Amino acid sequence: MAVLTAETDTLHDIRAREDVAHLQGDWIFLSGNRPADVSFSGTQFTVRFHNGEVFRGTFALNPLHHPRAIDLSIQEGPRNVGKVSLGIYEIDGKFLALCPGIPGTGDRPRFFPPPDNCQFLTWTFKRTKTQK
Repeated sequence: MAVLTAETDTLHDIRAREDVAHLQGDWIFLSGNRPADVSFSGTQFTVRFHNGEVFRGTFALNPLHHPRAIDLSIQEGPRNVGKVSLGIYEIDGKFLALCPGIPGTGDRPRFFPPPDNCQFLTWTFKRTKTQK
């Protein structure tokens, strides 16, 4: 095990970089209460709802939070521009579970709600076949 010093990355930094790398690419909708697809490129995200709405912005991860935390800063979209959605995520190779919080409230979901929950968006995505 490596010794961490002020000059080296923290465990948080290492895990965050790993999760950012795993998120990269396009993810297609499998299930959830509002159909959408999501893409990650660098620290940018794009959510494309199947009704035509598109939201873009940046994201930051805290992989040491339980469950893992994602902060989505909305920079473009039909609403909530300039707000942050505090969410949670879980990633497992080919699958991504994502539950963004209500933008601008400062509240983060503490767990993944059941599928019939109407308060939070809850999605399961599958990595597109063109991604590794």
